[in-house]
Amino acid sequence: MDTKNKYFAYIKIGIVLIVVYISLGTLITILQLYSDINQNLFSVMESIIKLSRTFLMIGILGIIAYIGNKIYLYVISKFFLETKISIIDAFLNGFVDMAFVFDKIKAIKSVKKIEVDTKDGSLLIETENVNYKVIVRDYFGKVDGKIAYSNWYLVSKKRTKYNQVSYKKRVKIPNPYRENAKSIERLRIKENKEYENLVVITGFGKMDMDSDKIVRIYELIEIIDQEMIFS
Repeated sequence: MDTKNKYFAYIKIGIVLIVVYISLGTLITILQLYSDINQNLFSVMESIIKLSRTFLMIGILGIIAYIGNKIYLYVISKFFLETKISIIDAFLNGFVDMAFVFDKIKAIKSVKKIEVDTKDGSLLIETENVNYKVIVRDYFGKVDGKIAYSNWYLVSKKRTKYNQVSYKKRVKIPNPYRENAKSIERLRIKENKEYENLVVITGFGKMDMDSDKIVRIYELIEIIDQEMIFS
């Protein structure tokens, strides 16, 4: 499973919440064995632990509801109906958010054809005037990088020292724009077609990149819609 997307993060958080929930339940059982020593103290601690477990359960149910909703939306999507990619494969290989992008693009009138390239997680979109190769990436966290860099980084735990910002945790990821550019060049040679290179970032990734080639889903829709208006 892609460990950089939001689903992995939510599952990881959910497991931690479940472990803490069970541990607190065990702690209540242990405290009950010694409740005769200090009944008042036990009552206070039991109330705090039970309240904590209530909040933990809300968090666990929230994660289950979120992932359940994503599963439902995926199995009713046009992407699933056309590709027949199972929900397990979709979660493991990052196709859940691609399905959402696929359905949104499929609904645009100017789009003549849309194909899925499962090898690199991209969509080949054909319109009246322009062909797009859109690579879809789901990142959880702040994305640090430039369009020309070979690699980007998912960064967290910001710290400032001597007025300089740095990050304690930096996870290297390949630059999807450059990956897509190489794939587009191969397609140009093979099919004699030109493609616009676009990267759609889904999830909760934060970006500071000043580039019209790295976009959100709503920006991609605007790009294709604008083409229809001015064509």
